[in-house]
Amino acid sequence: MKHLKRDILLTAVSLLFLSCISYEIPVGEYHVFTGKQAWSEKEKNCAYKAISNIESADSTFIIFRKHKIKSMGQAQPLLRTILKKPKKRIYIISVRDSCSNPDLNFGTIPDSAKTGLTGHEIMHVIDYKSRNILQVAGMGIKYTWCKKYRRKTEWMTDSLTIVNNMGYEVLCFTDFIYNSPYVSEKYLKKKKKYYMTQEDIKRIIDSTDTKRE
Repeated sequence: MKHLKRDILLTAVSLLFLSCISYEIPVGEYHVFTGKQAWSEKEKNCAYKAISNIESADSTFIIFRKHKIKSMGQAQPLLRTILKKPKKRIYIISVRDSCSNPDLNFGTIPDSAKTGLTGHEIMHVIDYKSRNILQVAGMGIKYTWCKKYRRKTEWMTDSLTIVNNMGYEVLCFTDFIYNSPYVSEKYLKKKKKYYMTQEDIKRIIDSTDTKRE
């Protein structure tokens, strides 16, 4: 019960913080790149490559930001836009910056892995975009408290990313995480618990038309 109260409090504080974020997307544009650390052109190109592979991602308002986060990436609606129609909402994709870990962050992973990671998070955004506010809230609650639902969600997201021509990029990211000396045992345990392994990814690649010659 003590941990439950703590988690609820942290969630409430996080939502309050997110509601105050003043990120804006210039008129006529759909994507911006921000954060305390600048995005290189190569990093932006990796994100654009993922965008080009996913239908409607090029017309979805997304703020890509480098941020101090525990995971390598995360996606969420910008809270102050949550009451808008799904297509008019702004979504935030955060990737880990070097302040979180100087050895393991968005800048230190291979370019193909950058595309795989970004593609995975964009698929989460597309999922949010298909839901109304009550569905988004219900998803968030189930994702936080139901381990089976969280695993199912991440597996489905990986599967859709692979089907959208990024199977090898998802595999590259997963290979890197499993083989990097800078990945903690705690993070690796989480990866194994909720996400696909290399073998899982290879099976889907081999069973779809995304296999490259």
